[in-house]
Amino acid sequence: MRRLFLFLSLVILTSLLFFLYQRFLVDYSLENLEFALSVTRKDPGEASPVTHRIYSEIVHDLALEEASREDVDFKSLVLLELASRSFSEAVERAGYARARFYLSQVSETKLPIRSPFLRTVDSAYHGVQRLMRSFFSLVGYLQKRFLPSMPQIREPFEFSSLLLLSQAEEKERQWRLEEAADLYRKYLRLYPSRPDRGFVAISLTQILIKQRKLHEAQRLLRDVRLAFAGSEEGEIAARLIQKIDALRSRAVLIDQLERLLEVHRGTPLGEMIQFKLGLACLSSYQLARAQELFKKLEHAKEYSIRQKAKFYLGWIYKLNAQFDQGAEVMLDLLDDPELEREMGLGLQAQLADIYYQKRDVKKSLAFYEALSKEGKEDVLSKRAASEAWVAMSELEQSGIYFFDLGDSERALEHLSLVQEIFPSFRDFGVLKTELQDASKVSLRDRAFQALVKRKIHLAWELFTKNLTYHPKDAWTHAGLATVYVLLADLRLADDHAKEGFGFGVDEYTSSVYAYVYGMLEGYGEAIRLYEKALRINPTYLPARYNLACMLLAIGRHGEALKILEALERSLANSRTVMLSKVLNNSGYALWWLGEHRQAENRFREALAITPDFDDAKKNLAAIEAGGVPRTVNFKE
Repeated sequence: MRRLFLFLSLVILTSLLFFLYQRFLVDYSLENLEFALSVTRKDPGEASPVTHRIYSEIVHDLALEEASREDVDFKSLVLLELASRSFSEAVERAGYARARFYLSQVSETKLPIRSPFLRTVDSAYHGVQRLMRSFFSLVGYLQKRFLPSMPQIREPFEFSSLLLLSQAEEKERQWRLEEAADLYRKYLRLYPSRPDRGFVAISLTQILIKQRKLHEAQRLLRDVRLAFAGSEEGEIAARLIQKIDALRSRAVLIDQLERLLEVHRGTPLGEMIQFKLGLACLSSYQLARAQELFKKLEHAKEYSIRQKAKFYLGWIYKLNAQFDQGAEVMLDLLDDPELEREMGLGLQAQLADIYYQKRDVKKSLAFYEALSKEGKEDVLSKRAASEAWVAMSELEQSGIYFFDLGDSERALEHLSLVQEIFPSFRDFGVLKTELQDASKVSLRDRAFQALVKRKIHLAWELFTKNLTYHPKDAWTHAGLATVYVLLADLRLADDHAKEGFGFGVDEYTSSVYAYVYGMLEGYGEAIRLYEKALRINPTYLPARYNLACMLLAIGRHGEALKILEALERSLANSRTVMLSKVLNNSGYALWWLGEHRQAENRFREALAITPDFDDAKKNLAAIEAGGVPRTVNFKE
């Protein structure tokens, strides 16, 4: 009995200590930084756009926390912002590898600040977390393995779901938070059983937090944590619940500072209180209030407050994507002869990023080059603190040369300098390889590769991103039209097929436009466009096959059969699904031309090549039941 009592006492004491440590001693900024670093080890192609967005937001929150410190580290702020942007560029510009480099530099700066004792306790805490995750994973496996469950509802993957998420992201980027939240709510209402519903719910809570609807956000996060216990969604939800607790504490601080400001307004102490209030509002997503406070401090009596207020004013403009206003404020501040060195370097990096986001790569390069040059002088003078500035600016320049200017030689020169400065960065080889690989294959080509593999989500994301750089690329529009056909959104398919055909007429754009016309039952125009494609390239198989399908659709069976028999001869040795499709459609044409025995043979030949070919099965079953074949395969 005594042993049981001691054991229970030990369990209770351990649980209490764990709770107290988790509640009061965990540095959640450092925890989120380590989590973001762990994410960079994953394959970005396997995550959805909404997941990339969540990772980006987690790091962006870390940047906001850094900006809200009175002793802001301008270097860490810039590195976190670039890491956040890298996550949003995950599938196009080796984003995870770049984020890993930036986050590792921040981690090396932040980790030593934590005491050795707490770092040791952190390791034990992480070990307990891993055990808990393993336990929940085991419970989930056992439940699926041995307990009966309701059949999972699998809804068709429609474009409307992608459209809702992309619209929500765009509204959030424009800081139209209520509209973005409504779109996420609509998604969760329409698609309650989708695998990504947990991440979408988390995206909604991130907006609710920015709107300071903390009670609603916390309630939803608790549901996610419970529903996805032991998974990444559950882990992120737990982190955001802790963030809400911190925001509630800041709300109390803001209230106290507001009252103090009323007492000391117009005094030097009042200016300091107003500055601290601006930082507190910034960290609580009250950007309009923070902007108002910093605007009033542009002419503060104390130089350091006046200087920092201008920086924050420009930075808030940047956060709101008001790039011209942000650049104007920062350029004005950069001309200040008394400017602190670190702030000056930070301003150059901020301006480089602003111009990059405006797609003015020449100006962006100019600021990165100036930053790199100034930092190199410091490095030669043994001022090691500038090494991260140089490495960051060199890495960004290499990205611009790789992806925007197509100059791999110059890109590798800048990348080599990064390695020279940070030889201890273990993943440099991975970073270099991923940047080179990503730059060798265009976004459009990678999108088509994803389309061939039926990774529709990824294809859509890559095609859409490519349009931001090449809005008049004919094949990108045609590729998007193909995606939208697969997602059953014929209106958008028609829009992009028309755009692609307008920007460049060839066998592919003509065939895609014809295919969409066929889906919309515009058979005459579809035939005309397929014939146009074949005049350009008489051997283009999709156009030949689909032209025969269109002729079958309007009853011109003899003309269709001639095309299909020619295709049979050219594919005779292939024994592929394509040959099965041709044989099925030939059988259909032969039946309606009165050649019933030959038609039946064609259906059987199609099934001999592809035994599970549903169209041929249906046609053969119809014949055997005394009916007529009615299924034409219209998918190539």
